[in-house]
Amino acid sequence: MALTGFPILERDLALTMREAALDHESFQTPIRACELSRCRGMCCHDGVFVGGEERRVIAELLEGVEGDYFEEKEGRWKTRTLTAREDQLGEDYPSHFPRTRCQFLDENHHCRLQSRALKEEQHPWFWKPFPCWLHPLSFRREAASGRPVLSLPRLGKDPAAEPGYDGFASCTTCGRAESTGEPAWQVLAPELSFLSELSGRDLLRELGDE
Repeated sequence: MALTGFPILERDLALTMREAALDHESFQTPIRACELSRCRGMCCHDGVFVGGEERRVIAELLEGVEGDYFEEKEGRWKTRTLTAREDQLGEDYPSHFPRTRCQFLDENHHCRLQSRALKEEQHPWFWKPFPCWLHPLSFRREAASGRPVLSLPRLGKDPAAEPGYDGFASCTTCGRAESTGEPAWQVLAPELSFLSELSGRDLLRELGDE
C-alpha cells in the first residue's frame, strides 16, 4: 500500500534511498526542531518545484477549490508564491531570501496540504510534495561514482549556494546549525523514520551506530 498520494514518486524515492550513502558527518550537526512560532514556514518561502505526478494529483485533490496554485518557471512547474507581509517572515529571516511565501501556507503558517491529510486521517505528509517533508535533508551525487548521498546541507557545503546566494536549507531555521541544538539525526527522526518505512532501511540505527 502506498504511504503517500504519489505512488510513482514514492517508488522512485525508495529505490534511490536503498542505494544511497549517508553523510554521517552532516547528521552530527546540532540543529533545533521545527518551531512554526520561530520560522513561520520559512522553508516554504519560495515554493517548491513539482513533477508531473505531484501537480496532477494535487490539482485533482483541489478540484473545485478556488485558487491558482502552480506557475511555470524555468520550464518546470512550481507552487505559486505570494508577497509576504513583515509579520509572516520568520525570525532572523535571511536577507538573500525573497520576501514571499508559498500559496499553500495558511495564516497560521501551516501547510494546507498537510492540514487536508490530517483531516482525512492520513499521514500528515500524504499530500505534500516530497521536497517539502524532506526538508532540510537533500540528496547529492558522489562525483566519482554517481551514488546518491543523503545529507544535511551546511553553510559552505550547501548545494543551493552560488555567488550572491548563500544557500537554502543551511539558512532556514530548522536547517541551520545551532550550538544549543541536538544532533540532526535525532532531531530529524520523523523524516528519517518515514524514509526508513519507504525504503525498508533502518536509518536511525545506521546513523546511531556511529
